[in-house]
Amino acid sequence: MSSISNNLNVKRKDVANLNTTIERSVLNEFKINCKQIGVPMNTLIEAFMRQYNEGGFYLKFGRENKQIDVELDKKEYSK
Repeated sequence: MSSISNNLNVKRKDVANLNTTIERSVLNEFKINCKQIGVPMNTLIEAFMRQYNEGGFYLKFGRENKQIDVELDKKEYSK
C-alpha cells in the first residue's frame, strides 16, 4: 500500500501536471480535508492514484455513471 507522506521519491524531472475539471464543492471539501490533516492535495491525489494502480481498490460504475462504488482489496485492508 502506498504511503501518504511527502516521501514519494519523485524526482522533479519525473513530475507531470494534471489539468482536469472537478465539481467545485467536491474540490473545496477536499482542500479543507487535506489542510486539516496537513497533507498537500497533490500528495494525497498521487497516493490515491498509486493505490488504484496497485489494485488497492476498484471502482464500479453504476448505470449511466450516476453512481461510483469503491471496493477495497480485502487482502490489503483486512489487517
